[in-house]
Amino acid sequence: MSTNKAGDVISQYFSNIRECLSSRDNASIVAALRLLCGLLSRGYNLSEFAPLVVQHVISDLDEIESLSQMLLLQLTSNDGNSCLQAVNSLVETAEKSPREVSRIRAIKTLSAFKNEDLSKIIEACLQIKIKDESSYVQKAVIIGTAHFIIQYPKKRHILKRMVSLAFETRNPVTISGILYACDLIADSTLVIPYSDLIWSIMSLLDPLAQSRALKLLKSIPEKADKLVLNSLLHSMNASVIFEAANYYLQDPEVVVKSLIRFLFSTPAIALHAMSLLLKVAEAKPKSVAPYASYFLPPQSNEQAEFLSVNILGRVGNQCSSEYLTRWALFKSNNFAAQFIGKLGFIDGLKTLLENGSDPIAEIAAFYMAKVADDSTLASLLELEGPRSAVISVFSEVCKNNPILCELMLKLVLSNFEHLKREAITEALLLAARLFSLNNSQTSKMYFEKCLQNNDFDVSKRAKIWLSIVSSDNEKVRKVIWESKDPPPPTLPSVFIPVFE
Repeated sequence: MSTNKAGDVISQYFSNIRECLSSRDNASIVAALRLLCGLLSRGYNLSEFAPLVVQHVISDLDEIESLSQMLLLQLTSNDGNSCLQAVNSLVETAEKSPREVSRIRAIKTLSAFKNEDLSKIIEACLQIKIKDESSYVQKAVIIGTAHFIIQYPKKRHILKRMVSLAFETRNPVTISGILYACDLIADSTLVIPYSDLIWSIMSLLDPLAQSRALKLLKSIPEKADKLVLNSLLHSMNASVIFEAANYYLQDPEVVVKSLIRFLFSTPAIALHAMSLLLKVAEAKPKSVAPYASYFLPPQSNEQAEFLSVNILGRVGNQCSSEYLTRWALFKSNNFAAQFIGKLGFIDGLKTLLENGSDPIAEIAAFYMAKVADDSTLASLLELEGPRSAVISVFSEVCKNNPILCELMLKLVLSNFEHLKREAITEALLLAARLFSLNNSQTSKMYFEKCLQNNDFDVSKRAKIWLSIVSSDNEKVRKVIWESKDPPPPTLPSVFIPVFE
C-alpha cells in the first residue's frame, strides 16, 4: 500500500472515531475507544481526540469509563485544557459518585496523572477521600497516594498522616492498603510503630498483605508473635511462607521441611525456596544435610543449578562428597569442583582427576597439590594415562616429593607413545623442575625424547624449557617454579523472579 493510500485509510479511521465518540450509542463508543487503544500502541499521535475522550470519563458503563480513563493518561499529557477538564471530572466522580467502583477507578486514574500544575487539586481530593465510608476506597486512596508521592517526593508527609488515620480504623482492608503503599515506596518506618496492631490482625489480612507485613516488620523480629508466625508457615501462599521463614534463619529446623516441599513447585517458586535454603545452609548446615539428595542434577535451569551447588557446598562435610562430584562430573560444574577442593575431599578430587573434563581436572589438580600426602600421590601413579592434570599435581609438589615425581616422569616415559600432546608438554615442566633440583637423569632422557619428537610443538617446548633450566641467569631459572591458580568459574546471573 502506498503512503498516500495508507494516509487516506488513517484519515477515514479518524473520521469514524470522531463520529462514534460523538454518538450516544455505547457500542459505538466502546469500539472507538478500543480502536484508539490499538492506534496508540502503534505510535500514532492521538492528542486531538483528548477533548472527545474526556466526555466519557464518567459513564454508567464500566468498560467505557475504564477505557476512557486509561486513554486520558496518554492523551492529555500535552493538552492542559483537556487535562484540567479530565481532572475536574475525575475529582467530581471520586467525591460524589454513589458507585464504589467508579470512585475507586477515579482515584486510581487521578493518582497516575503527571501534571504538576494540577497536583494540588489531586492532593486535596486524596486527603478528602481517605475518610470515605468504603474501606476499599480508603485502600485505593492510600495506594494512590503512594504512587502520587513517587512522582512528587516532597508530598511524603501526606501518606504519614493517612497511615495514622487508617490504623485508627483497624480495618484489615484499609491496613492492607497501607502495607502495599509502604512496600511500594520501600519505607517500613511508617508501619513499625504499629507492629503490635499488625500482628494482632495478621490472620485477618489477605495473603499478599500478610507477605508484605512480614517483609516490612522483619527489621524488628523480636516483636514477632511466634504463634502467628507458626500458623503462617502453613499458609497456602508461597510468598507468605518464604517471608515467615526469614524469621527462623537462626532456628532453621522449624522451616526446612516447609521450604523443601517448594522445590517441586514451579521454577520461580523453587528458586525462592532455594535462595532461602542457601541462607539456612550457611547458618546451620546440619539442618539441610538430610535433604542433600534433592539438590542433585538435573535442575530446571541455570539459576537452580548454581543455587543447588552452593547449598551442597555450604553443607560440606555434613554429607558425602558424592553429591558435589556428580555435579562436577556429569555437568562439568566448576563451582562443584572448587567446593570439593576447598572442603578437602581427596576421594572426590581423585575421581575428578581421573574422569573429569579437562577444565574440571585442572581445578582438581590445583587443590590436590595442596592436600595430597605421600600415599595419595602414590595412588595417583596407578591411574590410567597419566593425563596432564595428574602430571601437573606432581609438578607442584616436586620440591617436597622428588622421589615420587621421578617415578611419575618414568611412567610418562614408558607410556610416551600413547599419551596426548597435552600430557607430554605438561610433563616437560615436571622434567624441568626435577632437572633444576638434582640434574635428574630421567629428566635428561625425557628432554631427549621430546627433542626428537616429530610434533613441532612438543620439540619447540622442549627446547624452550631446556634453555631455561640451563641458563646462567638465576632470574630466568626461577621461571620454572612459577605457578598460577586455575581460572575462576564464571558466575551466572541469578535472577529470582518477583512473585506474589
